Amino acid sequence: MSIILAGCGSTSHDLQVTEESQEVEKQLYEEKRLEAILAALDAAAAAKVPEPVPSAVETESKAQPKQNTSKETNALFQWKTSSGYVWINFGDAESQPKYEGERKNGNPDGLGMLYYPDGQRVEGQWKDGKNWNAKHYNKDGKVIGKWVNGHWNLQWGVLFKRSVNGELGWYENYGEKGQYGKYEGGIKNGKPDGHGKYISPNGSMFEGEYRDGKRNGQGKYINYDGIIWVGEFREGNLWNVTRYDKDGNIKWKIVNGVKQ
Repeated sequence: MSIILAGCGSTSHDLQVTEESQEVEKQLYEEKRLEAILAALDAAAAAKVPEPVPSAVETESKAQPKQNTSKETNALFQWKTSSGYVWINFGDAESQPKYEGERKNGNPDGLGMLYYPDGQRVEGQWKDGKNWNAKHYNKDGKVIGKWVNGHWNLQWGVLFKRSVNGELGWYENYGEKGQYGKYEGGIKNGKPDGHGKYISPNGSMFEGEYRDGKRNGQGKYINYDGIIWVGEFREGNLWNVTRYDKDGNIKWKIVNGVKQ
């Protein structure tokens, strides 16, 4: 049996939302739509017997880099040469970036901090002398960017999803007491863009790639009761996704937007 997924349009309302229950209801629209699609797919696949596979947690843990117990912890200075930047264990912190933290083979490797002469700093995880998972702060302590698995997000911050005049949007400085969905990650033109993590008011969570405010790219969706969907999303919809049960068994798959 094949089910072709189709997106649902949203209806704009002109009335101002005044009650908190209505506000939260509108924020949950996207999650409810997605979970309704997933529930329908579960029902269609109920007659099939899934084959056991390694759990998503186990697979993810195996992919994590192993701890290196032989790392040293000394200061390094970044020097610019004709062939590029190099790390040397002496220098002048008033004119050169200074790294303090774990290192390996003469390069930053592990947890550490890089201090710039103008007051900027980078802190987090390093790999083979390069930023890997680290935040970049300006001299005032504000995050201006972040490295995620070696990739740079030009802007990194927090946005909250709320309804204004009946339409959902992304805003700063909202979200107290869990009333609004919260996003943390890459941002472009005031919308999620790049790698990020979103938690809705009902506890559902998505972590992965965004583009122009929508889930777009590889990601993992976990609903409020712990069921996991892993794979590719397009324009906020499921595209190439595998659905796992709580024991890590495959329940069904979606390939190019069609349930298999």
